[in-house]
Amino acid sequence: SGELVYNPIKSLALSWQSKYVGKQYLDNTQNDTRKLDAYWVNNARLAYNFNFKGVKNINVALLANNILNNKYESNGYTFGYFSGGAQTVENFYFPQSGTNLMLSLNLKF
Repeated sequence: SGELVYNPIKSLALSWQSKYVGKQYLDNTQNDTRKLDAYWVNNARLAYNFNFKGVKNINVALLANNILNNKYESNGYTFGYFSGGAQTVENFYFPQSGTNLMLSLNLKF
């Protein structure tokens, strides 16, 4: 993962965060039918710092997660069983959120 930060003025930070995760296996068989696909997620962040009477620092930030709206799973599990002499293997995945926004407010006294 990496982050590119740009400060056009002292109290303003604009950043682009990028994270690549390679394929992951759901169990220790290294079987490609039991894996999570690789994914690449990008986030953008806007943060502003300022002062206010009685407060040392105020930070307001807006974070846009998964800004390119990629469809991916970051976790999952596999379950196998025998029934009627046949083996069945089922994979279960936890899909992650599409594009979403988070707003934060941090105060230092």
